[in-house]
Amino acid sequence: MATTAETAPAAIRARSVPRGWTPRPLAGLIVTTAGGVLLVAIAYHGARLNKGWADPVFWVGLLLMFLPVCFRLTGRQASRGERLCLVIALGLALYSIKVLLEPTLFTFHDELGQYRSAVDILRTGSLYTRNPVVPAYAFYPGLLSLTAALSRLSGLGIFVCGVSVLAVARLLLVGGLFLLIERLSDSPRIAGLAVLVYAANPNFVFFDSQFGYESLALGLAAMTLWAATAVLERRGAGLRALLVAALLNVALILTHHLTSYAVSLAIVIWAVVELVRRRSWRETLRLTLLAGFSAAATVAYAIWSWPATVSDIGTSVTGSINGLISVLTSHVATRHPYTAVPGYSNPVLERIVGLASVALLLIALPWGLVAVWRRRPRSTGLFGLAACAALYLPTLALRLTSGGSETSNRTSEFVFVGLGAVLAVAFVARLGSRAISRRVLRTPPRLLATLYLGVVFVGGITVGNALYELLPGNFQVAAANRSVDPEGVFAARWAARLPAGQNFLGDETDEELFTAFTRLSQQRGEFNNRGIGVLFTDPRLNPLDLQIISYYKLRYLVVDKRDSTALPADGHYFEGSEPVPGYRHPVARSALLKFGRAPCIDQVFSSGHLLIYDTEPLGRGCHEG
Repeated sequence: MATTAETAPAAIRARSVPRGWTPRPLAGLIVTTAGGVLLVAIAYHGARLNKGWADPVFWVGLLLMFLPVCFRLTGRQASRGERLCLVIALGLALYSIKVLLEPTLFTFHDELGQYRSAVDILRTGSLYTRNPVVPAYAFYPGLLSLTAALSRLSGLGIFVCGVSVLAVARLLLVGGLFLLIERLSDSPRIAGLAVLVYAANPNFVFFDSQFGYESLALGLAAMTLWAATAVLERRGAGLRALLVAALLNVALILTHHLTSYAVSLAIVIWAVVELVRRRSWRETLRLTLLAGFSAAATVAYAIWSWPATVSDIGTSVTGSINGLISVLTSHVATRHPYTAVPGYSNPVLERIVGLASVALLLIALPWGLVAVWRRRPRSTGLFGLAACAALYLPTLALRLTSGGSETSNRTSEFVFVGLGAVLAVAFVARLGSRAISRRVLRTPPRLLATLYLGVVFVGGITVGNALYELLPGNFQVAAANRSVDPEGVFAARWAARLPAGQNFLGDETDEELFTAFTRLSQQRGEFNNRGIGVLFTDPRLNPLDLQIISYYKLRYLVVDKRDSTALPADGHYFEGSEPVPGYRHPVARSALLKFGRAPCIDQVFSSGHLLIYDTEPLGRGCHEG
C-alpha cells in the first residue's frame, strides 16, 4: 500500500503537515461563525415577534456556523493549531445558541431542578440536600457545588455562574475529544472531523448545553479519557498522567452517574485488552492501577447513592427493555418517527432531513469500521471507539418504542464519540469517496463531505428536538421551555412566601417552576388506579377529588387556565399523574375553574391565567354544601 501523509509514521507525517498558525483562514472562519451566531439571535428576535422568516433564518445561521468550518477541516491545508481552534470556536458558538434561546433564566426541566439544588446549597451550606424533583441531583453535586462556590465568591447570580461554568465544560468537551482522538489516531485531521460528527449528535446543541449535571460530566469524561491515553507514555509523563486521570475521574464520579459508569467501564476494558496484548509491564501496570481505582471508586459511590440512582435511571432502562420486548413479540405497535400531538408535528422538510441524516450515518458506518480495521492503529483505543460506534444501530431500535425513545436519545452523546472517530477515519481513507464523487456525482470529495456533514448536522437537531423547542415565542401548553413564561415565573416567585413543606399539585410546568423557586413539595402518583391529575379534569368537585386532596394532603392547587386552550404539545399535562392515557380534547375550562366555585377552597393568588387555591378550610372542618 502506498504511503501517504495520513498513513506515514508520526515523525514523518509531522514534517509533511503544515505547522504554526494560519491567521487569515482562521480569522475569516471566526468571523463567519460569529455571523452565524448573529443570524440565530436575529431569528430568535423574529420568533418572539411571530415573524414567519424566523425559522429559515435560524437554519441559515446554524449552517453559516457549521459549513465553513467543516469545509476547512475536511482539507489537508489546516495546521493542527488551527484545527483545534476551529473546533473550540464552533463548540462555543453552538453553546451560545442555547444561551440565546433564553438569556435571562433557566427554562428546561433539568435546569429548574438543578437550580433548586444550587439554591439549597447556598441556603444551607450543605452539598447533599434533598431534591424533590430528581433525588439523584443531591448525590451528584459536582456542577452544583462549582456553581454555588462561584456565585458565593463573585456575588453573581446562579444563572450567570451556571452559564459560565457550562461554557468551560463545553471547552473541555470539544477540546478533550479532539486531543483524545488525535492521540488514538495519530492524526489531527481525523480528530477535527470526529468532533464535527460528534457535534451532529441530537443532544449537542441544546440538551448537552443546559444547566444539567451531564453537561459538565461529558467534558470531564473527555478529559479523563485523554489523560488515560497518556498513562501509557513512558517515564515520568505516564505517572503524571495517572495522577491527573485519577483526579479527573473522582470529579466525574461526583458529577454524573451514567457518564462515570461509561468511562469506568471503558478504562477497565481497555486495561484488560492491554494485558492480553502483553505490552511493557510498567505501562500496563499504570493503566491497570487506573482501571482498578476507577472501578472501585465508581462502585463504592454507586452503592452509597444507590436508592436515588435506581429511581433516576431504573424506570427508564426497564421501560426501554419492556417496550422493545413488547414490540418484538408484537404485543404493541411500533412507534412511528416524528409522531406528535396534532398541531405540533415537524414540517415535512425537517422530517426528511432528519431521516436522511440517520440513513447517511447507517450507510457510512460499515465503511468506517472497515477503515479503522485497515488503518491498524498502534493504540487499541481506536478499536474501542469502533465498537462504541457499532452500538448506533441497536440504539436506533429503541426508538421504535415510546419508552425507549428517550433512552436512545440520551445514549447519543456516548455513541457519537465512536461514530465520529470511525466516520472521520473513513473520510480520510476515502473509502469509495473518490469513485462515487468523480464518476457518479462528479463532485469534489471535499465538497461532498461538507454537504454530507451538513445534512447529518441539521438532521441531528431535528431528530433530537421538537419543533417548538428550537425557537422562542408565545406560550404553548405543555411544550417544555415554551411553557415557561414571565407570568409563570412571577407566580412561582410569589409562592415562595407560602409556608415551606406544604404539598401542592399543578400541571407539569407549574410543578417545575414552583419546585425551583419555592420550598413547597410537589405530589405525583395514583389514587384508586387513576392518576391524581384527574383532580383537574372533572367539571364538578366530586367526592373523588376531595379524597385525593385529603390523601395527598394537598394544601395548594395551582391552575393554569391556558391548559383549556390546546392539547399538550408533549402529550400530557401532568407529569407522572395523567388521568387517562391520552387526550382527544383539551381540559375543560369549567374543570379548571371549579375550585373558585367551591365554598371551602380559598383563592389566594391570581395573575390572569394562573390561579392558586388554598384548601386549608377543608382541613378545618368546612364541608361542601
